[in-house]
Amino acid sequence: MSSQRWLFKYIGLFIIFLVGIFFSISSYYFVEAVEYENLQLEFQKRSDSRINSFKREMVRNFEVLTGLRAFFSASPNVSRDMFLAYTSSVLKGRSSIQALDWIPKIKKDERPRYEKLAKEEGVTNFVFTEREQGVMIPVKNRDVYFPVYYTAPLYDNEMALGFDLASNPRRKKTLLQSIQKNEMIGTNPIILIQGREKQKGFMVFVPVFRTVDNSEKQQQELLGFVAGVFDVEKIFRAALKHADGSTRGLWFSIFDRTNKKRKFLYQEVFDYADTWNTYKQIIFVAQRKWQIVIYATNEFKNIHLKSNSFVVMLISLCFTFIIFAYLKVVLDKHQKNEEIVKLRTQELSIREKQYQQLEQMAKKMEELARTDPLTKLSNRRHFLEQMEIERVRSIRSNKPLSIILIDVDHFKSFNDLHGHSCGDFVLKSLTGTMKSCIRKQDLIARWGGEEFIILLPETNIDGCRIVAEKIKDKIASQTYLYQDKKLSITITAGATTHKNEENIDVCIKKADDALYKGKERGRNEVVTN
Repeated sequence: MSSQRWLFKYIGLFIIFLVGIFFSISSYYFVEAVEYENLQLEFQKRSDSRINSFKREMVRNFEVLTGLRAFFSASPNVSRDMFLAYTSSVLKGRSSIQALDWIPKIKKDERPRYEKLAKEEGVTNFVFTEREQGVMIPVKNRDVYFPVYYTAPLYDNEMALGFDLASNPRRKKTLLQSIQKNEMIGTNPIILIQGREKQKGFMVFVPVFRTVDNSEKQQQELLGFVAGVFDVEKIFRAALKHADGSTRGLWFSIFDRTNKKRKFLYQEVFDYADTWNTYKQIIFVAQRKWQIVIYATNEFKNIHLKSNSFVVMLISLCFTFIIFAYLKVVLDKHQKNEEIVKLRTQELSIREKQYQQLEQMAKKMEELARTDPLTKLSNRRHFLEQMEIERVRSIRSNKPLSIILIDVDHFKSFNDLHGHSCGDFVLKSLTGTMKSCIRKQDLIARWGGEEFIILLPETNIDGCRIVAEKIKDKIASQTYLYQDKKLSITITAGATTHKNEENIDVCIKKADDALYKGKERGRNEVVTN
């Protein structure tokens, strides 16, 4: 009856504790959900701010084309000097505009006059050109030409002078669309010759018409096009300066999705695995469909996410533990006498277990003191102890005792080329190969670094050399595979036989000298001493 009474009391206490834990966790997730919702709204707000700033910056750049169009509409006979004077003023402070062009509509019979006029204006060797197999050649005869007649700035853009845009099917299609809609039309992404390697940009064409009075009605006559070449990255960077808040933790990409194909315009490189959230928006730029993708990384989340949920949960848990502790103390006071005997019994049991654990630890420590932790072979200390035992036995029984000292050739190169884990792999792999070449009564140990030593009881120098050659040949003939890399390994060995009057150090020194001679001979050798 007493045990059942205490059981019910502790069950009640445990239920109170579980209710408190449940309330604490629930409050944590509720507050966290609110915080993540606010974080999402902050991310969307900052993304919209940057996209709107980008739109405004695009409008500022396109206003230059609109002004240039009005300039040619008002003055059809614009000279090259007038064009350069006008564009030099509007290009100041607009590094995102790589070029402004005037592309007149020129009929076949007008071509000689325009080419002559350009040369008179100082453009040496000016001719209408087109591209054929990557080479600029004089343009072929056609009814209408749309050459780049004026361009500014001249630096980095002189090669474009005279190029007939109608010779390029894609450009010609864009020009015709611009004429039909009488609106500015953008092109597919292009690689800018003015910018860094593979820097992306785009061109925009704006048709220029003039009104011609006919006998009965007025008609629009096409004079040509004004065009602009724009650097997307510079436009975007200028837009970010005017956006609200910091861009820390935000990364941006812009793609052209006009023809359902994703063409790269601008992309910042970062660790995409660190992305916390993305925001995408479609905008229309000069009749082109662009997609702006903004990536928020965990850095953005860590900066803007408030940690109130953890504080609320911590307070709730503290309150729960205080109540639980208080009730438990009350129950423990009533049960104290009953627990004394149990506690003493448990102490005896614990001491017995601790004694067993100490015995196990002592055995493990003894084994660790004798074993190399990497290869699981005997270490230097254990080897010397066993060699002394075998030395005494060899003298008493008048039977030979030999040793082999082995060094891995060019071991440092494995660490340098593939890392220290590769060196560990080599040592462990050689351990298995060498074990397969010796007898059960033989002892192999790791001497230090990349050196191994083998103890061969009842083995003379000839037998010792045979074992060493067997190990050397087997290692050299094998291919060791490490992380899909094939490793070729060789060893050099020094072999010697113990003499009765020698101590251990002298015997090992003889093997070491033999090993050194093998290294001098070019490695992958067995030398006896």
